[in-house]
Amino acid sequence: MTPHSPIASVSLPFFNARKTLRAAVYSVVAQSFEDWELILYDDGSVDSSLEIATSFQDRRIRVCGVETNQGLSRSFNTITTLARGKYLARMDADDLMHPDRLAEQVRLLESHPEIDLVGSAAYVLNDSDTPIGIRCAHAPDTSPAVILRRGLFMHPTVMGRTDWFRRNPYDETLPRAEDRELWCRAAKGGTKFGHISKPLLLYRDHRGGVRKYLRSCRGDALVYRRHGPELVGGFAMRGLIAEAYLKGVVYCGAAAMGLEARLLRARNRPLTKEQFQDATALLNRFRRLRQ
Repeated sequence: MTPHSPIASVSLPFFNARKTLRAAVYSVVAQSFEDWELILYDDGSVDSSLEIATSFQDRRIRVCGVETNQGLSRSFNTITTLARGKYLARMDADDLMHPDRLAEQVRLLESHPEIDLVGSAAYVLNDSDTPIGIRCAHAPDTSPAVILRRGLFMHPTVMGRTDWFRRNPYDETLPRAEDRELWCRAAKGGTKFGHISKPLLLYRDHRGGVRKYLRSCRGDALVYRRHGPELVGGFAMRGLIAEAYLKGVVYCGAAAMGLEARLLRARNRPLTKEQFQDATALLNRFRRLRQ
């Protein structure tokens, strides 16, 4: 029997995510749009994540993976080859989907065939699962030069056409900067982007430590070197590279003074009272699902 081809595939690679994986999966199962498949890809976990992934009995959930950690870019590229859906949604193992995320993003892509990728706003949570801000509440500037400087989407909010992802794989040599590089490459190639201002994801912004932040800065610098000469010119490119390394120095200093959490909070727009209540209601809904 030929496997059913769903409208939407959800890509969820995980690595040692036992604390958050179950809730992430529940948030997919609770979607108002039901014609989906969830691909849980174990990227070499050594905790109980794989046992959690295989504990779900929903036929729409597929579990696969590798024994040795290979990184997010390679995991996602592999998932893209496995996806059966017309559309492919990104998600991380510590995120939570809004119940209408798939419905709203599929609706936009179905009604706008010229659009290849769509992102959304997201509520941001701290390590205590308290809503602390919102990101990407307004449609981004999609000019290639601005994408190079500022980025484009919050990576785990993205849904796109599966065929597009197959034609435009992530660069596996750029850990922690693969999304910025792909958006730059896509913009240069004429990809059309869409955006939904409604927060369709609850995003956990963990304090990742100095080493992880410095890797991000180095990755950004590599992207600037690759695309900067064409998009902004050599002089501006050198300024962006210097800025990337300066950010690393500032972050190291702030972390040494115990100010890392304050830096993370500053990256978000403050929540209105109504937004805080909405994010809190979503969190409470997920807690009830787990009981």
